[in-house]
Amino acid sequence: MLFRSSNKSMKIVSRYEISEGRTPKEVHTNGVGYDILSKDSVDERYIEVKASSESWSTYTWLPLYNNEVKTLKKYPEKFYLYIVKFEIDRRNRNEESLNSANYNI
Repeated sequence: MLFRSSNKSMKIVSRYEISEGRTPKEVHTNGVGYDILSKDSVDERYIEVKASSESWSTYTWLPLYNNEVKTLKKYPEKFYLYIVKFEIDRRNRNEESLNSANYNI
């Protein structure tokens, strides 16, 4: 479930970035310390994306990995953390429920 929700959350964040006039590119497989590079004519964002289906009241923060922390320290003004919260019943987590789930960023 985690892999599918991570992929889905990156697609959601990419669509959000496009709606804000930026051009996102998924770079998570390049070992750069973030998931999405998003640019506009003036600025660029290094976006780390986390996904969760937990309630905010019980949410356990997912840690940043070492290379993500290094990127954050090196580029604090460019590093963004987006958390995509899916509204999914924890007892019924599957691909179908993920694809039809409501979410918040």
